Amino acid sequence: MALPRAIGQFCEWQKTTAGKQPYAIGLKGGGLMAMAGLRGTWRSRPSGERVRSFAIVTTEPNELCAQLHNRMPVVLTPAMWPLWLGEEPAGLPHLKALLGPYPADDMVCWPVSARVGNVKNNDPSLIEPIASVGVITSGSQENGGNVTRPRAADDFPMIRARMEELRRERARPRAADDFPMIRARMEELRRERAQGLRSRLCRHRQSRDSARGTK
Repeated sequence: MALPRAIGQFCEWQKTTAGKQPYAIGLKGGGLMAMAGLRGTWRSRPSGERVRSFAIVTTEPNELCAQLHNRMPVVLTPAMWPLWLGEEPAGLPHLKALLGPYPADDMVCWPVSARVGNVKNNDPSLIEPIASVGVITSGSQENGGNVTRPRAADDFPMIRARMEELRRERARPRAADDFPMIRARMEELRRERAQGLRSRLCRHRQSRDSARGTK
């Protein structure tokens, strides 16, 4: 298992007659989403280099995301974190049960600029709603389906707050305490180190006891 990957929103692209339109998807009311992840360490066969990799687990889409893509990331609620991280015992069926789609009614979707598709772009305006494209909602019957009227950023208090938060974060120096994921990773490393020390101590005691038994 791996630490959940926390993000504010993720993007999917919808094919239209005019091309592809990106949409941002986040939680209603704002906040970070914790996505189920898997990490592993392996060696590259050609070079023998030690590689550490990470992947986001996906699942079937909910009603909202199905209008954009045939899958969506697994979003974990806080109550699921201890099970996914192995902090609480859970069998395989219980873990598989965590991999269902997040409720569509608890998510919101809005169109954003195609600039989000270029990794060179990294600024708060990437998640700003664009007013020229309709907003996708789950269960809406307007406009013959699921696209409602165009909306601007003023229609999304949560998005405006998140954009302002990003602007403030970019304007000030950031320390490790500003990154919950870094703190969580540091704590995980501490646990791994402590577990490794306990394992070595246990092996040492076993070896010592075995040596005493042969005398």
